Amino acid sequence: MSDTIQAGDPREWQRPPDDELGVLVPLSIEFARTDVVAFAAVGFVAYSVGFTFQLSLRKRIPVRGIEGARGDTTFRGSWPWGLGFDIEFADGRQSRNEGGVFPGPPEPPGRTIVILQRAGGGAASFGQPCRRWRSDMWVGPLPPPGSFSFVYEWPAEGIELTRREIDAQPIIDAAGRSTSLW
Repeated sequence: MSDTIQAGDPREWQRPPDDELGVLVPLSIEFARTDVVAFAAVGFVAYSVGFTFQLSLRKRIPVRGIEGARGDTTFRGSWPWGLGFDIEFADGRQSRNEGGVFPGPPEPPGRTIVILQRAGGGAASFGQPCRRWRSDMWVGPLPPPGSFSFVYEWPAEGIELTRREIDAQPIIDAAGRSTSLW
C-alpha cells in the first residue's frame, strides 16, 4: 500500500507534498532571549498546502540527563523543558499542539491548524551536555491573508505567555510559486 498523498486527498494539508520542493521564505523570528535561553523560528519554506520552519532553541547552561542517556535531548512526545507553542490564524483558527504530537484523527482542513514535528532533537557530542535543540515543524494549511500569531510560553525559563504576530503574505506569496515536480 502506497503512502503517497494525491492532490484532493483530505490528508494533503497534513504534510509537505511529495511532489514539491517548496520555496524559501526570507523570514526569521526571534521569540525570546534571556541570560540563559534563546529560541527562534528560522528556515521557512512554503508549499501549496502549508509551510515548514525550524524551531531552534539554545541554552547557555547545558542540560544534563533530562531525556537522553548522554545528556542530549531527544524529542519524546513533549516539548523540551516545558515550552508551550501554538499558532493562531487571523480568521480565528488555532493549532491543537498538545506536547508536539497531533492528538488523534485529524480534522478536515478549514477547522483547525496542524502543527507537527517532522524531525528534530538535541545536539551533544563526545559526552558533552546538550546546549541546543531543534525541531523541523510542519504547519498546514496555509494561513489566510493578514497576520497570524505564534503563541508561546516557557514558565521554567521565566518567559510568560507571549503572542508574536507576523504578516502571512510572504508565506502565501512563496506558496504561490511552489510548483508540482510532475
